[in-house]
Amino acid sequence: MEVREVMLDMFEGRCLDCGGIFEIFNFPDFQYGQRILRTAGGEDIALLDCPHDTAMPEVSELIRNEYRGRPLKDSQFAKLFNKVFGVVCDPIDGKTLDASRVGASCPHCKSSNINTYEIVPRVSVAVKVPIVTHKVWEQLAENQKRSLISEKLAQARSTK
Repeated sequence: MEVREVMLDMFEGRCLDCGGIFEIFNFPDFQYGQRILRTAGGEDIALLDCPHDTAMPEVSELIRNEYRGRPLKDSQFAKLFNKVFGVVCDPIDGKTLDASRVGASCPHCKSSNINTYEIVPRVSVAVKVPIVTHKVWEQLAENQKRSLISEKLAQARSTK
């Protein structure tokens, strides 16, 4: 697994269910071309290097082809993309990535019911983060890729 050291800000997370206090790492501000993805459970992060990611344009095209002839607003496209993109990403430590998940989860009770607080003064930390890869996706035939995205889009539509 390839990792990259990036500067992330540390935030304090507080679980509203168990009262646990823990660290959350994220970009301090908007980072052009980079995005933090979380695992489906919210416990781990990975770095998506958008300009160099080969699967992003491929998935975008498959989504647009699926919706050809039907109106699709940019905001709708973004939601659909985020819901299906994790399926084309290799797992991180055996955990599936979920591009639609924005928040962390409590490491104590796994709840997503948390508040995030900025630490003042700001604390930036060099963190080694796994890079999002698509080795399994790259081995699939075009019809398998199309079928997988179509299936995930159907699931996304049914869970609106």
